[in-house]
Amino acid sequence: ETPEAVPSLMGLALSPDGTLYMARTARGEIWAMRDDDGDQFMDAPFQVASGLTLPTGLTVYDGSLVVASVGGLVRLDPSGEDRFDQQTVLVDDLAAPTGPWPGSVAVGPDDRLYVSLGASCDDCTSGEVQSGRLVSYALDGSDERIEATGLHNPSDFTWNPATGELWIVDSGRVVPGSTGDGPPDELNLVESGADYGFPACDGVSTP
Repeated sequence: ETPEAVPSLMGLALSPDGTLYMARTARGEIWAMRDDDGDQFMDAPFQVASGLTLPTGLTVYDGSLVVASVGGLVRLDPSGEDRFDQQTVLVDDLAAPTGPWPGSVAVGPDDRLYVSLGASCDDCTSGEVQSGRLVSYALDGSDERIEATGLHNPSDFTWNPATGELWIVDSGRVVPGSTGDGPPDELNLVESGADYGFPACDGVSTP
């Protein structure tokens, strides 16, 4: 195949029935796999949705797929066997002006949609800065709330099933001229409304 300018496969989501859904970013499609013959190996993948704008993350909720994409936060409802062609835009355009694509999306224990968004810059030495953040919405895309800010490029997050604590992974920024000794990646415990420091301060590696 011809090389693609953007990754072909990014977000993954596992449904309660064991179907694995995959966001094929460059193609604007969602594909799926499952083990129908019970041999403990996934069968051949198949397409379940198309026509999306660079989908990067997805989750399964109440029989539908919710997809985070550069085109926005979109709900895909079933339209037939193994098809999700009914698209409803919940939030327009999640991408920061010059920052990373949206990260992960998930429904929290409070029945709200959470999505991680990267900062509008990396070095952030001049100009207006929009730091990375974790945002939540009502299930219909209304009632936006900033759950945490001051992040660089947050990606996956999850809730501790025993305590309800929310944890998020945040990648360290790239320092111009650095050979890999920049600020470390972080695992942060999210406190609602907290500012995690970027770009004013960076994490420090400890031995």
